[in-house]
Amino acid sequence: MSRKGMQDTVTGTVSSMEGNKCYTVQDLQDILRVSRIAVSKILKKKEFRWIRLDGGQYRISRKSFDEWLDGEIKEDMAKENDDVASKQ
Repeated sequence: MSRKGMQDTVTGTVSSMEGNKCYTVQDLQDILRVSRIAVSKILKKKEFRWIRLDGGQYRISRKSFDEWLDGEIKEDMAKENDDVASKQ
């Protein structure tokens, strides 16, 4: 799933995250369409690289997150295929 050129569904503007090496918590909320609390829970699992800056802000490695997300999508698709096959 590519986030390049992601458009805001409300305003129709292209996201400012394009070209950045890092995502913010808000970026992850927008990509995953989840709450800030849900993003915090995902960060605590340490499944991709991130750092915490002074002031409590987080920066998430874009490459690491994108690879993690692509892997999660592939795992979900594989599980769905296994479920379909087992029902036949």
